[in-house]
Amino acid sequence: MPAARTRTTKASAGADAAAKQAELEKKINNLESLVASLKKDLALHCKKSEKEFQQLSEKKAEPSNALTEKDLEGIHRAISRLNSRLDKINPRRRG
Repeated sequence: MPAARTRTTKASAGADAAAKQAELEKKINNLESLVASLKKDLALHCKKSEKEFQQLSEKKAEPSNALTEKDLEGIHRAISRLNSRLDKINPRRRG
Protein backbone atom coordinates (compact mmCIF):
# COMPACT_ATOMS: atom_id res chain seq x y z
CA MET A 1 0.00 0.00 0.00
CA PRO A 2 2.78 2.52 0.50
CA ALA A 3 3.43 2.61 -3.24
CA ALA A 4 -0.22 3.50 -3.94
CA ARG A 5 -0.10 6.23 -1.35
CA THR A 6 3.05 7.67 -2.94
CA ARG A 7 1.38 7.74 -6.35
CA THR A 8 -1.67 9.63 -5.03
CA THR A 9 0.56 12.05 -3.14
CA LYS A 10 2.60 12.67 -6.29
CA ALA A 11 -0.58 13.07 -8.34
CA SER A 12 -2.09 15.57 -5.91
CA ALA A 13 1.23 17.43 -5.70
CA GLY A 14 1.28 17.59 -9.51
CA ALA A 15 -2.30 18.88 -9.56
CA ASP A 16 -1.46 21.48 -6.91
CA ALA A 17 1.58 22.59 -8.91
CA ALA A 18 -0.51 22.86 -12.09
CA ALA A 19 -3.15 24.88 -10.24
CA LYS A 20 -0.50 27.18 -8.78
CA GLN A 21 1.07 27.62 -12.20
CA ALA A 22 -2.31 28.46 -13.74
CA GLU A 23 -2.96 30.97 -10.94
CA LEU A 24 0.45 32.58 -11.46
CA GLU A 25 -0.10 32.79 -15.23
CA LYS A 26 -3.46 34.46 -14.59
CA LYS A 27 -1.79 37.00 -12.28
CA ILE A 28 0.92 37.64 -14.88
CA ASN A 29 -1.73 38.26 -17.56
CA ASN A 30 -3.55 40.67 -15.25
CA LEU A 31 -0.30 42.53 -14.52
CA GLU A 32 0.57 42.71 -18.22
CA SER A 33 -2.84 44.19 -19.04
CA LEU A 34 -2.44 46.67 -16.17
CA VAL A 35 0.99 47.71 -17.49
CA ALA A 36 -0.47 48.18 -20.99
CA SER A 37 -3.27 50.32 -19.56
CA LEU A 38 -0.80 52.42 -17.58
CA LYS A 39 1.37 52.94 -20.67
CA LYS A 40 -1.68 54.14 -22.59
CA ASP A 41 -2.64 56.52 -19.76
CA LEU A 42 0.93 57.82 -19.59
CA ALA A 43 1.00 58.47 -23.33
CA LEU A 44 -2.27 60.43 -23.13
CA HIS A 45 -0.99 62.39 -20.15
CA CYS A 46 2.25 63.23 -21.97
CA LYS A 47 0.36 64.48 -25.03
CA LYS A 48 -1.86 66.62 -22.83
CA SER A 49 1.12 68.01 -20.91
CA GLU A 50 2.97 68.85 -24.13
CA LYS A 51 -0.10 70.68 -25.45
CA GLU A 52 -0.49 72.65 -22.20
CA PHE A 53 3.23 73.49 -22.22
CA GLN A 54 2.98 74.76 -25.78
CA GLN A 55 -0.04 76.91 -24.87
CA LEU A 56 1.78 78.35 -21.86
CA SER A 57 4.86 79.05 -23.96
CA GLU A 58 2.77 80.93 -26.51
CA LYS A 59 0.99 82.84 -23.76
CA LYS A 60 4.30 83.77 -22.14
CA ALA A 61 5.56 85.16 -25.45
CA GLU A 62 2.69 87.67 -25.44
CA PRO A 63 3.33 90.46 -22.91
CA SER A 64 -0.05 90.56 -21.24
CA ASN A 65 0.91 92.97 -18.47
CA ALA A 66 2.71 95.55 -20.62
CA LEU A 67 1.52 99.12 -20.25
CA THR A 68 -0.12 100.62 -23.28
CA GLU A 69 0.20 104.22 -24.43
CA LYS A 70 -3.30 104.85 -23.08
CA ASP A 71 -2.29 103.50 -19.66
CA LEU A 72 0.75 105.78 -19.59
CA GLU A 73 -1.35 108.81 -20.53
CA GLY A 74 -3.77 108.03 -17.70
CA ILE A 75 -0.91 107.76 -15.23
CA HIS A 76 0.55 111.05 -16.48
CA ARG A 77 -2.84 112.81 -16.01
CA ALA A 78 -3.21 111.38 -12.50
CA ILE A 79 0.27 112.60 -11.54
CA SER A 80 -0.47 116.04 -12.97
CA ARG A 81 -3.74 116.26 -10.98
CA LEU A 82 -1.96 115.21 -7.79
CA ASN A 83 0.78 117.75 -8.47
CA SER A 84 -1.83 120.51 -8.92
CA ARG A 85 -3.57 119.57 -5.68
CA LEU A 86 -0.25 119.56 -3.87
CA ASP A 87 0.55 123.04 -5.25
CA LYS A 88 -2.81 124.31 -3.94
CA ILE A 89 -2.19 122.88 -0.50
CA ASN A 90 1.46 123.81 -0.21
CA PRO A 91 2.59 126.21 -2.94
CA ARG A 92 6.16 125.79 -4.00
CA ARG A 93 8.48 128.62 -3.36
CA ARG A 94 9.57 130.06 -6.61
CA GLY A 95 12.27 132.50 -7.23
